[in-house]
Formats: sequence, C-alpha cells, structure tokens
Amino acid sequence: TFEEIGAKYPYIDVLINNAGFGLSGATELVNNKDIHSLFNVNFFGVVNCYKYALPFIRKGGTVINVSSVCAFFPLPFRGYYCASKAAVNLISYSMKMECAPFKIKVTSVCPGDTKTNFTKNRVKSFETNERYGNRIKSAAENIDSKQENRMSPEIVAKQIYKVSKKKNPKPYVIVGAKYKVLNFFSHLVPLSWLLH
Repeated sequence: TFEEIGAKYPYIDVLINNAGFGLSGATELVNNKDIHSLFNVNFFGVVNCYKYALPFIRKGGTVINVSSVCAFFPLPFRGYYCASKAAVNLISYSMKMECAPFKIKVTSVCPGDTKTNFTKNRVKSFETNERYGNRIKSAAENIDSKQENRMSPEIVAKQIYKVSKKKNPKPYVIVGAKYKVLNFFSHLVPLSWLLH
C-alpha cells in the first residue's frame, strides 16, 4: 500500500495510526488467540505502518499513533488492552527519539472514552471462576452503560488535526479534560493509591 502511495505522490506528510479494538476479561482466563489478535492490531499495526511509511515521510512530517488513556490508567479486566496501548506509547517515544535527527515528529494521542462503535465491537470474555465470580460481567456492564456520556469523536479528531499542525508536538497528548486532571493528580500520589 505504501509503495503504491509513494509511486503516486512525492511524499507523505502525516501518518495517523488509528486502528485498534478492545478486549476485556480476566487476565488469567482470556485465551491467547484473542491476546495475539489484539496485539497484532493495536501494536503491530502501528509498527508495520510506521516501518513501511517512514521511507516516504520527509523532513517536517508527522507520525501520530492513537493510543488511549488506558496506557496510563489501568483498569481491572482490561489488562491486555491497557498493555497494548502502553506498548504503543513506549514505541512512540522510541520512534520520536530515533526520528528527531531527521526532523520527523512522532506523537502518541491518548483519548479517553469516546462515543464510537468501540464499545460495541470490544471482544468480551466472560469466562470466570470462584476467584472472580460475577465481577467480570459487572465491570463490562458498568463501562458499557456509560456510552452516552462519552466525548464525541469530533473532539478527538480536532486534537489529532491540531497535533498534526504543530512544529514541536509533545511526546503524548491526553484528550479529555477529566483525564488531564487525573493524569496531573496521578503524579502527586503513590501508584498504590490508584490500584484498588
């Protein structure tokens, strides 16, 4: 695909890696096939697009990897999704450092809950045992019930567009006011306070 783009256009200005899906379930019980599928899309999708697009990105170009606030704030029964997005953030930071001498910018955009089909399309494992009981299903229902209160995708799109125009974007950008506040306070308290 990128070779076809490169043959038609002289360069790529902006690459936005936006593919991703969710996976929920107990870390102990989610099957490996679903875990591999998740990382193939959420992490390796970013890596592969970057690797094949980079030869066509010129000085001043931008790579935006769409991550999630879950990269910073883990949730129970969302461990693999959170891990995949944390991996996106860390690989983005490495990309940023590697590309700095060539004046190619790399940023991770981390939205909070957004009103899209993401929730509906999440792969859900309700497998349980005596350790978890009904907690897995209850956690999924609780998060799914908040769909109407999520921010509009236009807010996220505007932030991505804004980042694409910056001369020196930050390594990561959190989208959503309450998550920015939570991120600020998370640096003031011990991690153990947040992991309950």
